[in-house]
Amino acid sequence: MIWFDKKAFKDTYKILKQEKNLEPIYVDLKQFIEKTFNITVYNIVLKPIRISIFEKKGNDPYFNSLKYKLICYFGSAADREKMQTRINAQLDQFPNAHKIVNDRNKQNAILDKFFELSEIYKYKTKIKKEEVWVDYFYWFSTDYLSLIINSKVKKQVIENILSKHEKEANIWKIYTSGFGFYVFYQTDKDLIANQENGINENVKKMILLSIKELDEFDFYKEDYIVFDSKENLDKNYSGNLYYYLR
Repeated sequence: MIWFDKKAFKDTYKILKQEKNLEPIYVDLKQFIEKTFNITVYNIVLKPIRISIFEKKGNDPYFNSLKYKLICYFGSAADREKMQTRINAQLDQFPNAHKIVNDRNKQNAILDKFFELSEIYKYKTKIKKEEVWVDYFYWFSTDYLSLIINSKVKKQVIENILSKHEKEANIWKIYTSGFGFYVFYQTDKDLIANQENGINENVKKMILLSIKELDEFDFYKEDYIVFDSKENLDKNYSGNLYYYLR
């Protein structure tokens, strides 16, 4: 996924590189959110809500009254989950159905702090609290890694691995999805053998070294590299990578 808001992506990148500073009001708000909810915040942006010509307003008067978004760019999906809550969806055919929504109490706590800081910093705004929706995005790290891997790493590292290990390890294919690497051997026996003989570890090091040279924020984790077999893909997923990667 690549952000639709390229400016926010570039600004967040510069903030993490310490080439750009958040406004003082957002520095304090960032510290409040991180301390109160034990999460990592990269950037905070206040922007108008724009309805495209392809969208229609719903029937909820609360959402129809919203005019602005206070967007908090978080470090991970786990951080966003801390700010959400589970509610029943009330579907007749699925009595236990539920959906995950932003916790309104936590949104209000952030908004209260924002407007408190607005007074302290004399932040000029005619916005009313009831016009602002607090939202959370966690895609900076995933988009950043996808850009590195798909534009600079993927082709060369796959060629290097296949050149060195394709025949001896019996590699079937190497796929990437987003920023993950999936190394498939032909059989389950190959998978076990290459785990025991150290080839898996060597392949992992080749991938990590290629990425770490470009990963300025140390986002990439070993967990993003997966080893499996074509035999397992055929047996349990009908040979379909779409089902496998879901």
